[in-house]
Amino acid sequence: MALDRDQINQKLAQLEDYLKQLAQLKSEPKSSFTESSLVELAAERGIYKACQQTIDIAQSLNAELGFGPPRFYRDLFTQLGKKGVISKKLQLKLEKMAGLRNKLAHEYAKVNPEEIY
Repeated sequence: MALDRDQINQKLAQLEDYLKQLAQLKSEPKSSFTESSLVELAAERGIYKACQQTIDIAQSLNAELGFGPPRFYRDLFTQLGKKGVISKKLQLKLEKMAGLRNKLAHEYAKVNPEEIY
């Protein structure tokens, strides 16, 4: 399967938009996150969508590079890191991000507003 560069570029543009929106939320006082469930919900959704775009891009790269299907989303980044596609530092951050995405998606545990902020 050939890497669809247009699709990757669209995902990167969308990711950039999500990050800009999250930066706007980040400019809110910390109390907004701890006192307003609406702000917290907006932040959680924005983070989830940004995480998912990143995962989608990693899945495309992994498939193109022939790394095989991962068992868990975090394994996408482990594979990219081990093959030198991304730095170890970025790999660890993205693995942690995948864990947060799962926590938000499946509500394994209540996400602390402080963690979102």
